Amino acid sequence: MIQTFVIYLLLTITMLYLSYIGRAKQQWKYMVYAIGVYSLIFGIRYGVGVDFFNYLHNYNAYTTTTNQLSVSQSFEIGFGLLTQFFASVINSHYTLYFGTIAFIQLFFTFLAFKDNHKIYPYIIFTFMIGASWLTYSNGLRHILALSLWIWAVKFMAEKKVWKYYATVALAFTFHTSAILLVVFYPIFHWKNEWFRSVRLELAILVFSLILMKIDIIQNLMQYFDTLFQMTKYDDYTQKDFALQMHSEAKIGLGFLITLILITLLIIYSKKTKEYTKSKYYNIAYDLFIIGVSLKYILINSMIFTRINYYFINFLFIIAAFTMRYAHKNNKPLFYAIICLIAFTFVAVLLNGYDNTALYVFFWQKDLYYLK
Repeated sequence: MIQTFVIYLLLTITMLYLSYIGRAKQQWKYMVYAIGVYSLIFGIRYGVGVDFFNYLHNYNAYTTTTNQLSVSQSFEIGFGLLTQFFASVINSHYTLYFGTIAFIQLFFTFLAFKDNHKIYPYIIFTFMIGASWLTYSNGLRHILALSLWIWAVKFMAEKKVWKYYATVALAFTFHTSAILLVVFYPIFHWKNEWFRSVRLELAILVFSLILMKIDIIQNLMQYFDTLFQMTKYDDYTQKDFALQMHSEAKIGLGFLITLILITLLIIYSKKTKEYTKSKYYNIAYDLFIIGVSLKYILINSMIFTRINYYFINFLFIIAAFTMRYAHKNNKPLFYAIICLIAFTFVAVLLNGYDNTALYVFFWQKDLYYLK
């Protein structure tokens, strides 16, 4: 456990230091250095992420089987080719494979903010201390698609239609659920800010919490899960995934901390919009509101929880923009967000044995708690 705290804290401090240099010098390369350090640490990990062993098994299957086509059919073409390249073409150790995936994920996520140097330290803080890295260690294919989607929103804000759809098409080669993203360009081309009333957004949040407790909604989601079991994504409904994905269904302190953070982000959204004057933020905030409502309404559905990755994972981005506003204009809010996110970080690490956040180097795999 001590090693886990030390590794993640040192990684966060290093990335924050590089991001501050990047902001001061207005140079993107320092963020790339930070991403490189991150990918190194997450490349040499062992067992971090619910899906780690599934991907490790498939990677090893590439290196040992002569019928690689049958193995690759379990993946979309983009991810299959990426896996085949590392496993068969260059025959690399799996640490290089996982490290490269981690680099690609974070590179495209942060690339959306390449020209917004002032946001660098804040987005590093909310991503690392908010423990978004744990989500990024799960469902590697889906997160690759998510990172491209976060980048694609930039093109949507800039009304660059071909770049947007080309990026979504690339995301589709990593996870077929990205096909859902094609509908958003015309929606936000028509209007890039749909949610403008804080009262309405808070009402949506309350209504979502009410629906979370209604059995008919839960039963409906379980029905859709049954349908999805006929697809190659039925592993999302297995019990081991359910234990991970249902953890927030219990209304404990962690649930309330996240709810308080979300509420603060909504309450101060209007002031953040006025301060940032960012079309990207406007779109990201709308997607975040969608994600918040689905987070609670669909909390007992594995498949829809994974689909909601495309929306709820804008939380750390919205938190970063709000922190930047609060740092200059509202110190109590700034420190409140820091405390709430820091609590999340500590809670995730203390629960590392259950949520797979416990950090073990690949050469320490004999110490892994499941062995």
